[in-house]
Amino acid sequence: MKLLTESILLVILYGGLCVELLTTNDAHLQYQLSSLDSDSVNCLSISLGSNKNSWVVFGNDPKGSIDPAYELKDTLSFLPRSICEFSNLRELDVSMLGLSELPNCLKALQGLRVLNISFNNLNLAEYVESLSSLHSLEELKIYGINFTDSDIFFLLKYNPKLKIHYTRDDLVGEQNE
Repeated sequence: MKLLTESILLVILYGGLCVELLTTNDAHLQYQLSSLDSDSVNCLSISLGSNKNSWVVFGNDPKGSIDPAYELKDTLSFLPRSICEFSNLRELDVSMLGLSELPNCLKALQGLRVLNISFNNLNLAEYVESLSSLHSLEELKIYGINFTDSDIFFLLKYNPKLKIHYTRDDLVGEQNE
């Protein structure tokens, strides 16, 4: 069953609710999240309406490198902490929002299996500890996110079965400390 209301697409799937929020700004997103029953949502995808037609290009250079390029028309300032009240969340897609930070409370989403944080202004090193505490996480998409090999190794140390999707061109190199 599908229902379209106020830029909220609801799909009942496998006894749980999958929700796609098409939002316009931070305040609108907070309103949309507050209108949902957080206990019944299993998967949540958040999109900025103005970025729906944005593009991502994976181009090849002569060395065989794949470099993702993308353009976002608008960005969100933050992801509301209320996202962490969705205790039954299994999938979360917050890609292409231009986020510069994620809420620390994401580590409370212990049932989360799939997380897509691609194409945001994030540095994975700031989130490896909280992400490594998500023991149910099976798939992490980090296209267009800065990271080092150490970040990947750290995540895999605590969750060896984790599938991490990225391109090598996102690798920023090792940091000397």
